[in-house]
Amino acid sequence: MALSGRACAPQHLHLEVQKLISEDEVEPDIFKQLPKCLSQDQDPALSGKACVPVDPYGWEGPEDDPYTALTGVVNLRLWAHTPGLPPAVAAEFTIEVRDETEGVADFDQDATITEEDGANDTGTFRIGVDLGGIPLSGGNTASVTVTMSGNAEDTDFTQAVIQAIADQSGTIATSGQTATDVTLTWGEDDPLFFDSNLTSLDDVLDDGGDTLTLSLSNPIVTNGTAAVATGMASADLTITDDDGPFRF
Repeated sequence: MALSGRACAPQHLHLEVQKLISEDEVEPDIFKQLPKCLSQDQDPALSGKACVPVDPYGWEGPEDDPYTALTGVVNLRLWAHTPGLPPAVAAEFTIEVRDETEGVADFDQDATITEEDGANDTGTFRIGVDLGGIPLSGGNTASVTVTMSGNAEDTDFTQAVIQAIADQSGTIATSGQTATDVTLTWGEDDPLFFDSNLTSLDDVLDDGGDTLTLSLSNPIVTNGTAAVATGMASADLTITDDDGPFRF
């Protein structure tokens, strides 16, 4: 028997025990009248079932050890529910990059473009969030800050880096934008990721190769937990340059 729980703010903690009822266990007309499971959208195991509250002191087992008693009773589930708050999510933010020679399945943590090569002068950063299958709803939001660093500068691209990210984020909100960072905030119905294309500027200077690093920090979720995925906190785009030294 599986136990299920959700983290709640202590001042709103509400515990209840529910007996899971499948449609084939009772008459169809009776099943329709039973209350549906709380937050069944959060737990696939609750899909298609009704939940009937059970007296928390009425199960079989040691009276002073409800957890032991609970595990000895079939089809009982301990459920933590926070009234008035949207469903909690566990968000993991990611950033990856690829060049034009790589396919859409080849995003990883580094890529190289060449400013003189029209077939490979654009790098694509993919910034996204994995919500673990639970969509943002009820005003819940997830945000993360993107920061640029490295020896590549805005002048190495056809558009300022942070401005390009803000312009290409679509419905994902931006805030706190500066020359080197911007905060992205996902809300209900926003896509889980977006791509930002950065095209190198073909000039006559011998740059010797520059690298742009985009990093993620300060992950936040209104209700739930937030983190930057391990190994996907930053991505590097290197620009190679075939220009020779400029001579007068």
